[in-house]
Amino acid sequence: MSATEDRLAELNAWLGERGMGAYWMRGEEGAGGPPKKPRLAKKADIYPALLRSGELIPVGPKGMTEMRLVTSPLGTETVSLGHQILMPGERTRAHRNVKNETRFVLEAPPEFVFIVDGEAFPVEPGDLIVTPTWTDHDHLNGGDRPAVWLDGLDMGLMRFGVDINERFPEDDQFQAIDAPTSYAQRTSGHVQPVGVKRESELRPMIYPWSETYATLMALKASETDGDPCDGIRLMYTNPVDGGSTVKTMSCEIQLLTGRLKTQTHRHASTSVYYAHRGAGCTIVDGQRLEWEEGDLFSVPSWSWHHHENPNNDDAILYSVSDWPAMQALGFYKEELA
Repeated sequence: MSATEDRLAELNAWLGERGMGAYWMRGEEGAGGPPKKPRLAKKADIYPALLRSGELIPVGPKGMTEMRLVTSPLGTETVSLGHQILMPGERTRAHRNVKNETRFVLEAPPEFVFIVDGEAFPVEPGDLIVTPTWTDHDHLNGGDRPAVWLDGLDMGLMRFGVDINERFPEDDQFQAIDAPTSYAQRTSGHVQPVGVKRESELRPMIYPWSETYATLMALKASETDGDPCDGIRLMYTNPVDGGSTVKTMSCEIQLLTGRLKTQTHRHASTSVYYAHRGAGCTIVDGQRLEWEEGDLFSVPSWSWHHHENPNNDDAILYSVSDWPAMQALGFYKEELA
């Protein structure tokens, strides 16, 4: 094998030893399957693998993969959160698929954009981009440093036999950027164009971190008690009906004020969390998951759990959950301890 192949094999083995997988390892031994217990993945393990993949796995017209997605041992039977990294100068091949995809930005230079249905979306850390089912999308990093984000996927629901993925042709891999700036955000919000039929399907949306954080702070300043089980909790609602982010999953963010211990409950839905700010602990069926900024953890369906913030400073958790799909199927239930 070549030196690059040796280094790639070493990376794959390193991931496997830690129960991690990657998009390019699909079907290989060690790629992992859905866990049945709560899991915690540390940033200290994830980021070295992510940065090494940026060096070893080329993306683009001549790349060996269409996306550089590193998955932690958290992939559930329905929804998942995985890290993607796009190196300077790279652009992914455009495609559309029936999966709903959400992207929570962790790092991004000003020149990085998500491109969805011909519109470029510049982003900042903490922004959320929603790419609904069957929308054309690709990503472009025109900056001088890597862009990193969390992909929220309803991949597990593809077991129903609808995993359709249509790629742009080999000789024309990128979509044209021809939509007006901020078009989706300005025409899908609370102010709607008169005389234009309202879209019945979701369109791409961006939820700026500045607005999300301001809402959290406004609720905290009002001294609201928040949700007894989740603290001050927000849902990224869709603009069509004000419901869940997409039909299959909900993206949410919650603030745990200092010294808060929430009430224990369980629900017939799975959630995967990212510790966006601060540190704390989530107890799941008696197992303590001690998390800090940058870590991921999962709470399986029908598991008793509660959150604790033992510090004086606030903690903020971002999460994706499959409760909309469970609710639509009539499976959703919830109980307090």
